[in-house]
Amino acid sequence: MKTAELGLRERKRIRTRSAIIDAACDLFAERGYEATTLTDIAKAAGIAPRTFFGFFPTKESLLFAESDTRIDGAVTAVLADGDTDADPVVALLRALDQALVEQNDEMTGRLAAVRTQLLRDEPAVALIGAQFQYLASRRIAAALVEAYPHLTPVAAGALAGAFVGAAGGAVDAAHAQESPIDVDQIRAAVEGVLARRPDVQRRSSG
Repeated sequence: MKTAELGLRERKRIRTRSAIIDAACDLFAERGYEATTLTDIAKAAGIAPRTFFGFFPTKESLLFAESDTRIDGAVTAVLADGDTDADPVVALLRALDQALVEQNDEMTGRLAAVRTQLLRDEPAVALIGAQFQYLASRRIAAALVEAYPHLTPVAAGALAGAFVGAAGGAVDAAHAQESPIDVDQIRAAVEGVLARRPDVQRRSSG
C-alpha cells in the first residue's frame, strides 16, 4: 500500500476517533454517563456500532481514553531510568511531562472536563475512576521496586500512590477553575508534592 494511502487512512481514523469522543462528550453532558449507550454514541458520531468497537472496546475505555497508555509510559520511564542512586521522582515527572504533551486532550481537553464532572456527579463513574487509580498505583509501584533496588515495597507504594493521586487531583482541580488549563501549573503542583516526600525507606542491606 502506498504511503499516501496510509496517510489518508490514518487521518480518517483520527477524524473518526475525534467524532466519537465529541459525540460522547455531548451525550454525557446532556444525559449523564449511565443513561448514554454505545449505540447512542455511534449514532451521534455517524458511524456503525461495530466501527465504535474498533476504537473503544467499552464505554469506560472511551471515558478514560489513554489511561493505559499513560500508565505504560510511567512504567517504561521508571524501568528505563532505575538504578541504585537515581531519584525515582525524576522518572515519574518525565512520564507526566510526556503525558501532558502527547495526550493533552485526554488530560486537559473537553473529554477530561466532562470526565471530571462525571467523577463528581455519578457514583458509577467515581468507582471506575478509583479502580483505574488503584491499578495505576499498583503497576507503577511494582515497576519502582524492580527498577530501584533500594526502595522498600512500602516506600514504592507510597510514592506511586502520591504520584497518581497528585496528578489526578491537580487535573481535577484545574478543570474546576474558570481560567484555561495551565499544564505547567499541573506539573509544578505534582512536583511540589513529590518533592516534599519524606526520605524513602531503603531496603536493609543485611
